[in-house]
Amino acid sequence: MMRFVAACAPHSAGKNADVLQVPTSSGVEFTKWELAAASFATPLFLGVGEAAAIDGQYGLLEGKSFALIHPIVMAGLFASTLYAGYLGLQWRRLREVGNEIKAKKAELPKAGEDGERPSSPLDGEIQALEDERKSLAKGNYRDRHNNWGSLLLGMGVLLAVEGGLNTYLRLGKLFPGVSREALGLLIRDGASRM
Repeated sequence: MMRFVAACAPHSAGKNADVLQVPTSSGVEFTKWELAAASFATPLFLGVGEAAAIDGQYGLLEGKSFALIHPIVMAGLFASTLYAGYLGLQWRRLREVGNEIKAKKAELPKAGEDGERPSSPLDGEIQALEDERKSLAKGNYRDRHNNWGSLLLGMGVLLAVEGGLNTYLRLGKLFPGVSREALGLLIRDGASRM
């Protein structure tokens, strides 16, 4: 099996920073997106073997159905991450609405000598913001966001261990695959740019 060269390095500062130069005999260059697409398409072209690779000694735990639990649950965690992000944005909006209301109230005209303030078009905007704040407060977004974040943390750690266990049960060993090395390069390159 072909092994991906792990010694990729970004071009010098004068050239395009989105291109990685892979040291090969032909000097091929890849963009980050091409490399990512290739890493995810590699299993399709290399002909992934049977999931039960240890002669069935673990029974159902080593079958194809069990092997699909990890990717399916990871997709569920991704969707849950998006939902937790939505809850976080709603909680942030609830916190920011109070500042917007204060700023609008500061813009209102001062009360006259008779003690009454003249009506202003800002009154309608303030009322709309207060209604929005009341509806957001009913959603209990802070606690829901906290609960989903805790669930994601726990399930993410559990499934990271389960993924390695799944690979070990199916193949009898842990090894870095071609797509994992390519993904590791993308992560390393992104982290080095921060």
